[in-house]
Amino acid sequence: MYVFAILIQAIIFKSTRFRQWDNVQRWIQKWPKWAALIRLAGQGSWLRQFQVLFILRLSPIPYSVFNYILATTNVKYGPYICSSALVLVPEAFITIYRFDLLYLTS
Repeated sequence: MYVFAILIQAIIFKSTRFRQWDNVQRWIQKWPKWAALIRLAGQGSWLRQFQVLFILRLSPIPYSVFNYILATTNVKYGPYICSSALVLVPEAFITIYRFDLLYLTS
């Protein structure tokens, strides 16, 4: 499932670069504070982009919205996939642990 989630994010990232550019640019103009954070993700070296993306991935922005927005910035593909993979590992453990506790307490 983990590999499937990364694959889906990669497909969304690549396809959105070409199809959703105008829609996301309108969204960025509508909410300039969020747009500043998103633009920050597209600046700097590979490591800087990775660090910013990793921190932004921990935010409450839903993954699907986040994927569409990032695909229209200058974010490189490598930091995007690596930060996604790194954040999904602890998230998977938390989800498994949460449902395990739910099962044990019922």
